[in-house]
Amino acid sequence: MYKVILADDDEFVLEGFKRKIDWVNLGLELVGTASDGLEAIKLVKELDSHILITDIRMPIMDGIMLIESLRKVNSEIKVIIISGYSEFEYAQKAVKLKAMEYLLKPTSKEDVENALKKLVEVLNQENYEELQKEQILLENRENMDIVFKHLVLSILEDSIEDSNHLFIKLTQIKPGIMKGKVVVSLVEIDNLKGISMESLDKGKIISDLYKIIETSAQKSNDKNLVLKLNENRFAIVMFFDEKLGFNFINNKVIWVLHNLMNSAEIITHFSITATYGPIVENVLDARRSFIEAFEALKHKLLFGKKSLIKYTDINKIDNSADEICLENEKKLVQAIERLQYEQTLKCVDEFYAYLAKGNKCSYPYILSVSFKLLTLAKKLTQQENSIGNEFLIWEQLNSFETVEEIHKWLRDVLNTVMLEALNKNNNNYSSAVNFMVDYIQKNYVRNITLRDISNEIFLSENYLTTLFKKEMGITFKKYLINTRMEKAKLLLADPKYKIFEIANLVGYESEEYFSNIFKESVGLTPKGFRNNTAFNI
Repeated sequence: MYKVILADDDEFVLEGFKRKIDWVNLGLELVGTASDGLEAIKLVKELDSHILITDIRMPIMDGIMLIESLRKVNSEIKVIIISGYSEFEYAQKAVKLKAMEYLLKPTSKEDVENALKKLVEVLNQENYEELQKEQILLENRENMDIVFKHLVLSILEDSIEDSNHLFIKLTQIKPGIMKGKVVVSLVEIDNLKGISMESLDKGKIISDLYKIIETSAQKSNDKNLVLKLNENRFAIVMFFDEKLGFNFINNKVIWVLHNLMNSAEIITHFSITATYGPIVENVLDARRSFIEAFEALKHKLLFGKKSLIKYTDINKIDNSADEICLENEKKLVQAIERLQYEQTLKCVDEFYAYLAKGNKCSYPYILSVSFKLLTLAKKLTQQENSIGNEFLIWEQLNSFETVEEIHKWLRDVLNTVMLEALNKNNNNYSSAVNFMVDYIQKNYVRNITLRDISNEIFLSENYLTTLFKKEMGITFKKYLINTRMEKAKLLLADPKYKIFEIANLVGYESEEYFSNIFKESVGLTPKGFRNNTAFNI
């Protein structure tokens, strides 16, 4: 509603206006009355009014002086003059002071309401036009921001066609932008790759995290840009005054990144890993900072999730593998080549436990040696279906965020393919060992022992123990447990089975005992394995 002030020294006139005019129906609110010009000015200032209805003749300050004074305070206020004086001089002054209506007393209710309706229409039109202007300005500003983001992204991606044209465009959109120093940071949402778009409303998580990142970045400087590179990775381009020193800028970047990392985890329960590159002299050189931030982010494998990795940190890492790495790698390769099941898993655990200590070997070495081990296992065991082709192996390795994740996946794959290879090669073993393997595969659901097999084929338990370990490279008990665990994994992927039912189906009467054996073998509880499997389907 528009606010109206009445000014007249006749109390009877004021009361008549109050009672007779249907203010609400006109979309108006009578917010105050004044008996002289000075009082009217005070009310207009205090109540931020839109319309003034005033008499000409009033004590202290007349209507004409009132309008002249108001134009200095509120030039947009609409004025209706109602006066008993019809002299041309008053009407001329009223027009000069942009009074919208000049009504002569006595005036009718209809004339006053018609005049007010015209003013309401004028105010509505002015508001509409103002909104249109604001909308156009906002759209222009948003469009300019979009263009600016696109230009900066083209710098980071090195997709610039004309550097001179780019320079001109940047300075037109953001005058003075070339004078400031720049740092590029990369932030990556941890644990997001394994979640499908339907799970936990992934789209909302990404949107919420983007807002947190943008708010944190622009809280430091509203010129800072946040660019989405993919669903879980963002670039922050931070701008600083050219006069600021290295230490101030470096500390400011660290403060911004720590702040957004903490905010993200508190609000969304997702952690963030962040990196940043060196300070460069202007935005045209931002790609250099971006490249070094990107190289730092690759080393998330070594530093772990929820880390803030400086571009200088990765310079401390030796790009060549140290002697312990190479020796562990050699042992692991030998175990795989000889299809030594237990030795392979032992060497895998030792090798990746050493790598996980951090700063031991470079990111490229970890990926290349993991790729080498898997392709070697595929070649020797001929288990294409279990491992996949080289492209899939490389793609999977690059999807992991930590050394521990690579270790777990590679161990599970080697465990599966080597067991399958051992079963496939049963024809190379003695008839006694073939019988034992076949007996386990057919009877693992029962509480079987080595004595049961001994009674079946009339050979001593000691002899069978030694023979099985010698030919299979694994003890009878361990082979039985591994067989049961592989079957349990398949059943856990099916939600219709409860955990106690799965325990019974793989030969365990006690759910608790089964859970302990499963965790010891797989590294996760049955429930944890099922949840993890659900995320990766």
